[in-house]
Amino acid sequence: MDFIPGELDTNIKMADGKEMSKPAQLHFSECRVRCFNCHENFCTKCMATPYHLGYDCAQWDFQKHLDKCRFCSEMMTDLPISENAAFKHVCRNESCIKLCDKVCQKVHPCGHPCNGFKGEAKCMPCLHEDCLKKTEAQTLGVTLDSYCAFCYTDALRYGSCV
Repeated sequence: MDFIPGELDTNIKMADGKEMSKPAQLHFSECRVRCFNCHENFCTKCMATPYHLGYDCAQWDFQKHLDKCRFCSEMMTDLPISENAAFKHVCRNESCIKLCDKVCQKVHPCGHPCNGFKGEAKCMPCLHEDCLKKTEAQTLGVTLDSYCAFCYTDALRYGSCV
């Protein structure tokens, strides 16, 4: 398979709408690939799926180990907004707080919050990447970082899942 780097696109934004740095734009143009068969985005250097938009491989490796908001993935800098364990990792961004009113308030036995809808009778399987091996038969390998199958614009972590 041949790989031809794309041209530098300065209009690409991060998931939160912020502009990417020049080094991140360069990394994107050189390393981001979309598979024609499965339509997944990935990084050709570190093989991260989906592609770590806005970060180079080393930054992404560092970022994924920090406490981040479960919805927007921003670093947590304040105390949690609620005592509820499902909202332990929710930042004070207004859109993230609003999501707390829509998303399931339960926590799976593994300790990860459910990403289903509030008030659902039965929780969906855990979509956290650490639980993928245990839930793969039910989720078909879909994780919180997988793109929504309806809109293909946001990762599943950014809202309630069906």
